Amino acid sequence: MAKASPSITTRVSPASVTIGGSATDTATLSGLVMPDGSGTVTFKVYSDASCTNLVFTSGATPASVTANGNYVSSAFTPTAAGTYYWVASFSGDSNNNAFVSPCGASGETLTVNPSFGLFLDTNQCPFDVDSGVAGNQFLVNFQKSSTGTYKISSTNPGQFYYDAFFYGTPGSAATITISVPWPFVSSGSSPIHVYSAFSLATTGCVSPVNDVTSGFALSGTTGATTTNGQPAILLSSYPTQADGSTVTLTVSGTVPSSGLVFVTVHLVWGLNGSLGWSPVGSCAGKQCIADATNTALGLSLPNNFGYTFGFTESHTSTSVSNVAYNENQFNK
Repeated sequence: MAKASPSITTRVSPASVTIGGSATDTATLSGLVMPDGSGTVTFKVYSDASCTNLVFTSGATPASVTANGNYVSSAFTPTAAGTYYWVASFSGDSNNNAFVSPCGASGETLTVNPSFGLFLDTNQCPFDVDSGVAGNQFLVNFQKSSTGTYKISSTNPGQFYYDAFFYGTPGSAATITISVPWPFVSSGSSPIHVYSAFSLATTGCVSPVNDVTSGFALSGTTGATTTNGQPAILLSSYPTQADGSTVTLTVSGTVPSSGLVFVTVHLVWGLNGSLGWSPVGSCAGKQCIADATNTALGLSLPNNFGYTFGFTESHTSTSVSNVAYNENQFNK
């Protein structure tokens, strides 16, 4: 008696996740004839379209094939962005032939989107004021005053945005907590906005699309609010007035149908206008780059210090960090 030739239809769910998220595959068997329970379903995941680079293997629930129906893999949690390809196979038994789904079958790809952050200028564009120094540099301008000390007159860029891009499953809960380092403070009455999309120019400039801020709850550890009721970051919001101190902002809501929660935070350098600064060490010529100290305020600003911005998303264990570096320029 010839064996039956069953078929498998498969589908990955969800079809798109962000790093830290998980997906499972379901194989639906049909056409089985008197399955004897010795057969099994196996799932494999590959990181390439030719299905040669195996990254995950799973059995199924139920473990033994005793009837037509659904067999579900264990959860796969990718650690890198990209496209992943699932293959499901039935081992066969005494009455039924084996079957393997083809590589790249419809419904059998998983897209893993990279959540990421950007530290940009007031036009939502990338910047680096000193390409000769490693890292993303912004300039802090110290102008000499009549007292012989220096005033922080400005920064270049003059204003900043920290942008958090979180990719998640549409309709799922998202709680994004953004960390902002001292001495950055918020700018404007509505410094926080949430969008569901963006466009990216060839220059790297970001254009937010579709403001969905009203659908999200905003909170923070800042202890202050703007005139519009949003969390405000003041210098006094920080636990200590020193490099390394941080405050957090939290954005909570539901991932839009686009799968993207894009949060922007508008910031400025909170020490602008402060007096009494001096360079550490000699400062010859009309300009010099140096560490800065302020005895009256009890503060120091090391040159080329790494200011770490970042965000986490609590439901997916997503964690992103970005570092920007100051360049202290003393102008006589």
